[in-house]
Amino acid sequence: MVDYEEMFYQEYKRLNGRKQKKSYIKYSQLFIHHTYHSHISRMFLNEQGEPKLEDGYLVYYSREDSWEGFKKASKQTQKETQRIFDSMDNITAYC
Repeated sequence: MVDYEEMFYQEYKRLNGRKQKKSYIKYSQLFIHHTYHSHISRMFLNEQGEPKLEDGYLVYYSREDSWEGFKKASKQTQKETQRIFDSMDNITAYC
């Protein structure tokens, strides 16, 4: 069985990530919570406004809004947000 969390974490470390594995997993899961619909299922709100919960994930007006939502909720920089995204996208295409 493939351990994607471990593969993602190793890629994160290769990208000079500094979080411990437990912290990385927490933030990567939060990233998915904010960006799943905008990146994977291509589900968006029809008009700008507060995100809505759908199937356990937040739905935003745009991909950019979902990234901003993650950054605000997690207090991560753009660089760290990109690193978290890349750690998953480099292993299995995230979008």
